Amino acid sequence: MKKTYTEQYIKIEIKGPLSIVTGEKLEVPADKASKISELHKYLIDNYMDKAAKEGLREVLERLDSQNLILVNGREISALKGIDTEINPGDEIVILNYTHGG
Repeated sequence: MKKTYTEQYIKIEIKGPLSIVTGEKLEVPADKASKISELHKYLIDNYMDKAAKEGLREVLERLDSQNLILVNGREISALKGIDTEINPGDEIVILNYTHGG
């Protein structure tokens, strides 16, 4: 049986400075990320060079401590942290909450 488009990708909404690097909407192939930790690795592998050029290396390297990460409206620290499982159809939001004053 052929997979539908939604079964092939995980949709992520990125808000804040990191969106300069990734764009505000991102679709990651489902076979590349079944946990937040795997999503993090995918983002590093695909966006670290651009993040470094934009001065956002630390924001990407320390994804779970520099950003609020929600899976279906729940913060990952209330779930399994970076081991939180993600599936196609889940709503994932990454929101940077560090800022200068």
